[in-house]
Amino acid sequence: MQLIKRKHIYFLIKMRKIVDLLKNVSYSVFSRITSNKKRGGKMNVNKLRGKIVENGFDIRSLSKKMGLDRSTFYRKLNNNGDTFTVKEINQMVSLLNLSANDAISIFFKQLVA
Repeated sequence: MQLIKRKHIYFLIKMRKIVDLLKNVSYSVFSRITSNKKRGGKMNVNKLRGKIVENGFDIRSLSKKMGLDRSTFYRKLNNNGDTFTVKEINQMVSLLNLSANDAISIFFKQLVA
C-alpha cells in the first residue's frame, strides 16, 4: 500500500511539472510549434548541450539515464533534435531541471528567433 502511494505521488509531481510548462505556452504559440514541426522545425542543440554540461552530465550519462543508447542519442542530436519523442523531451526537461523558459528556448528554437 505504501509503495502505491509513493508511485502516485511521483506521478502527480511529474504531471505538475508538465502542466506548469504547458501553462506558459499559449494556444497560438502551440499552433505555430506544430506547424513548425511539420516543416521540419529545429531545436537549439547547442543550448541543450550547454545545459547538459551545466547540470553535470555528458551525453553518455544522460542517454543512459533516459534509457537510450549513446549512439541513438547522438543521431537524434545530429538530426537537429527532430526525432526526439515527447517522452524523451520530457525526460530531458526533468533530468536537467529546465525551467519553462529554458525548455521553450531549447526545444522551440524558431519561435525565439
